[in-house]
Amino acid sequence: MFIFKNALCNLIRTKGRTVLISVIVIAIAVASSIAMAINNAAVWAKQSELENKTITGSISVDREKMMQKAMSNTGQNGARTLINSQNSGIDEITLETLEKYADSSHVQSLRYTDSISASANSDAFQKLSSVGTSGQSTRTGGPGGGFGGGQTQSDFTLTGYSSADAMTNFTSGAEKIVDGEIFEFNSADYNCAITKELADYNKLSVGSTFTVGNPNNSAESYTLKVVGIYKQESSSSTSNNSREEDIMSSSNNIFANYKTVADIQEKSKATAVSKTVSGPGGQTIESSSVFKPRVSNTFVFNSKSNYDAFVSEVRQKGLSEDYTISSADISNFESELVPLENLSKFTKIFLLVVLLLGAIILSVINIFNIRERKYEIGVLTAIGISKPKVITQFVVELLAVTIISIVIGTGIGATASVPVANALLSSQVEAQKSKSETTQQNFGRERMREGAQNTQGAIPGNANPFGTSNNAKYIDKVNATVNLTVLLELIGIGILLVTIASIASAGFVVRYEPLQILADRN
Repeated sequence: MFIFKNALCNLIRTKGRTVLISVIVIAIAVASSIAMAINNAAVWAKQSELENKTITGSISVDREKMMQKAMSNTGQNGARTLINSQNSGIDEITLETLEKYADSSHVQSLRYTDSISASANSDAFQKLSSVGTSGQSTRTGGPGGGFGGGQTQSDFTLTGYSSADAMTNFTSGAEKIVDGEIFEFNSADYNCAITKELADYNKLSVGSTFTVGNPNNSAESYTLKVVGIYKQESSSSTSNNSREEDIMSSSNNIFANYKTVADIQEKSKATAVSKTVSGPGGQTIESSSVFKPRVSNTFVFNSKSNYDAFVSEVRQKGLSEDYTISSADISNFESELVPLENLSKFTKIFLLVVLLLGAIILSVINIFNIRERKYEIGVLTAIGISKPKVITQFVVELLAVTIISIVIGTGIGATASVPVANALLSSQVEAQKSKSETTQQNFGRERMREGAQNTQGAIPGNANPFGTSNNAKYIDKVNATVNLTVLLELIGIGILLVTIASIASAGFVVRYEPLQILADRN
């Protein structure tokens, strides 16, 4: 008890030293609490945000491995050839396999589409091809060529959707029905939706029918019925084509349900014709007129943890390493976190520097304090107080000041953490945007984008022809609050700093001899 009373009396008696230590510890606590709040906010944003949002992912062929296998299969004779899934030996994943993987407790739903290329089968229904000086579209001049007649002509893209949820452009508002309604999804009814531009161009309305053909077989045709006409509210093209080509290509899209497109493919197999043609390098290639489907898939998950569990599960179910599983949602979210991650790394380094300097400063102050109070140490040890108890007194003095100062500093840090964190984060966001713009300029993409705007008008949605955006939605505000966890961590850090300072100064107490101290005093 004497040790604690004496420690309290010394704190009151040496007010100047006590205030100095308090100011230093408060400054350390303020800086540390803000840094730790920012780090906690970054961790919370990365974990809880992904856990509380819907994640989509897809399974696709690993293009890099496909290229490697294709080159090994076709490169032995030194001939150049088209690299695709056919000569690589890697098949596109089937719907049956996708549905097997979708039968999982981790998957909320499976969306899929099947796209085929179709040709204009008559002059009555033609694609939009180009825009003349008067602003009117011009016709292509006749139906598509037949199978084997050189390069086949694909005028339209017919896409079949598994459900309304799979039509993400409609759910997001990028496209919407302006006449009629969307088709049903439960039967192969050959109903479809076309763009308003294509409907006006071919003088079609809801209830009209038109015919499309197989670009590889002129004798094969299918009749579709228009039940809906939709308008494109914005463009999200990511190709390198010109703005005009993007408009024409998207305007020639025809939407139907998946069963309709699958039924067309089955009928195409029944009437298929084959032919052997010469490929690159003089190779012979067996070609068929069957529609070549392009199946895409989207798995929907309630959280990132379910997505991660699904990735492990499908590998266990036998998904080959020739296929990759990816999530654009996770990739996009991680890119949005870049400024916050950069700020978090900076604050971690700053926190380490602050704590290191704090430990050094407290150690130096404590050493000087002990040297100044050498006579007091001699008196205490002369009257029978052991040296460990004397050391304990100095530890209690420093610990009491440190804990009280940490509580005060944490309160100040809690008040300043949110505005300081958001101000620092804003500067990181601006730096990241500047870096992105510099990268665009280095590749000349900004000049191309400005040229496209000058010749074609403003690009909707701030998209550019290269598929990169200068308006990424970075996270620019965080709730970097100081909570009880941060306070307890700071108190733990304070105890650690006191321990370091006490160890550094304990050696001086141990080597002092009381009689020698009193003799020197006399």
